[in-house]
Amino acid sequence: MQHARKKRKKSWKPKCACLENAVLTFLYVSATVGYIEQKTKTVLVIENHTFSQEVYNAIFSDEYTVAIAASYSEALEKLQQGEWDVVVLDMLYQGGINGIALLETYKKHNAGYADILLKKKKQPVFIAIVDDEDHMEKIRELADEVFIMGKFTPGDVLEKVQACLQKKQELEAAQSS
Repeated sequence: MQHARKKRKKSWKPKCACLENAVLTFLYVSATVGYIEQKTKTVLVIENHTFSQEVYNAIFSDEYTVAIAASYSEALEKLQQGEWDVVVLDMLYQGGINGIALLETYKKHNAGYADILLKKKKQPVFIAIVDDEDHMEKIRELADEVFIMGKFTPGDVLEKVQACLQKKQELEAAQSS
């Protein structure tokens, strides 16, 4: 006659108490000293192509919290509800999100509340990616920085974002003093 063996639930336990203590100590020290860095800047990427979303996520995810909007309505909703430090968007995607219309709608909607918004909601830095230079004048009116597709590297975008945020921070500091 065979006895039924009881199955034990396996849980992760280090083989020795010293390893468990070392892991807990590392996590505590990392959290208190700052090794586990909390990302305080946010980037909204407005892009409907999955590959491009992944590229932008790879560019920004080390230093920023990244959110993706893949449709016009989702982008407009996120723009109006969130507080973004940077918004990166493709301006003229055929069959995709029309960045010009999106920014015009967003800025028009928020224009009447500018005095309220400036006190309660920070205004993002808008980085536009364009396929061609046809609508450049209009795009430069709407965006803080413009990149032409194929004429920049991911490092260029990250560097420009950091420079724009620094400039914005200096302007805000000057206004508050």
